[in-house]
Amino acid sequence: MDEIKILKYLHENYFPEHSSFRFAESGGQHIIRNLKEPVSISFRPPLYYQCDGFSRKTYIYDRKTKTLIATGEKKGTIFEVLGDYHHSNPLFYKPNESSPRKGMTHKENYEYTMNRLKHIAEQGYKVMYIWITDFKRYTLDLEESENNGTPRPNLFDYMNVNKRYKEKDNQQDDVKLLYKGSQRYKGIRRNNLNMNNQPFQRNATCVPDNIKDALDNAF
Repeated sequence: MDEIKILKYLHENYFPEHSSFRFAESGGQHIIRNLKEPVSISFRPPLYYQCDGFSRKTYIYDRKTKTLIATGEKKGTIFEVLGDYHHSNPLFYKPNESSPRKGMTHKENYEYTMNRLKHIAEQGYKVMYIWITDFKRYTLDLEESENNGTPRPNLFDYMNVNKRYKEKDNQQDDVKLLYKGSQRYKGIRRNNLNMNNQPFQRNATCVPDNIKDALDNAF
């Protein structure tokens, strides 16, 4: 699945010696039980959370110095990979249309996702998340840096990026970043996406050979 490929890439490129980094195919997903009631949000939580990735270390990323610091301040770090369709990325889906979550509009589904992450943080964890389209943006920037000999981008600069609806039309110029499985937005014409003309480096220094294929069906 797409989140496994991304978490594997994160592990191999940023935490290669970190044995406590866990996800579905490496140590199993982290489950949070005995949830505390929400404090700062209006939200009805589930019985438990099953998280995409987890580290016993708490990470703090400084965007100015591009440094990642490990501390022991919290219970650990939760890593979540957000599919743009399943979690209703506001850049691509109209707020009042039906979302994949039963009984919710895209706006409600997006708010549910953000409240879920906030509630996990209230349980004592550091939460880092990345949208699949932001991961693709990272891979394209990484390829450009390799081609131009400029400094490599840091994946953590693409994490925890807030999304906002535009006042009149939430369709953005970067809809080409959506993968095939994400083409659920009725206003997007596939012949305007020009997907095949987007550069995508496939070599060991950038992204594993199979990662784009694995993400092509990501929602």
